[in-house]
Amino acid sequence: MKETKLLAVTAILLLTSCSPKVVTHIVRTYPNPVPADSVYVIEPGDTVPNTAETLGSVSVVDRGTSRNCRYDQVLRLAQEATGKNGGNGLAITEHVKPSFWGSSCHQINALMLRLTDTKVNATEGNPVQDMIDLGRVAVKEEKEERKREEQAEKKKEEKQLLDKKKAGKDRERKRGIILTIKKKLGEDNNRR
Repeated sequence: MKETKLLAVTAILLLTSCSPKVVTHIVRTYPNPVPADSVYVIEPGDTVPNTAETLGSVSVVDRGTSRNCRYDQVLRLAQEATGKNGGNGLAITEHVKPSFWGSSCHQINALMLRLTDTKVNATEGNPVQDMIDLGRVAVKEEKEERKREEQAEKKKEEKQLLDKKKAGKDRERKRGIILTIKKKLGEDNNRR
């Protein structure tokens, strides 16, 4: 009996730890769920329809032991979370691809939307698209600032290394001078 319970708990832990983590921040919901297949996906760089209403945000991230995290699988999880809250549109704001030094999973951040249509009118105001664009600008500026700080830190470390090398050379030069003086003093003492 205990072995069966232990096996069941282990199986549950393995199944839940294999999926990427879905994190949502809900601002508004609609009562009728929408099937994930019916959620319209707006990829980064595409324009959000003018009728978009933001329901919240969704992030699908790596748990560290995640599997089943190809882009289509991660996208599906985000579509399910959107549909569950009555949304029928999903605007991907960030897509982090797998990398050698980072996660082996695709990870996304997105806005869950409610759309009345999928038309884009460039002459009308589009507050959701404006918010996405501002977010991209802020992220870009933050990355540039981080890069500048890293470069400044690297220059500081290089200067410290050069200073240590110079101090070491100065010590060696002083030792050489002292040894030369001692040697000459020793020779002078031997002559007397």
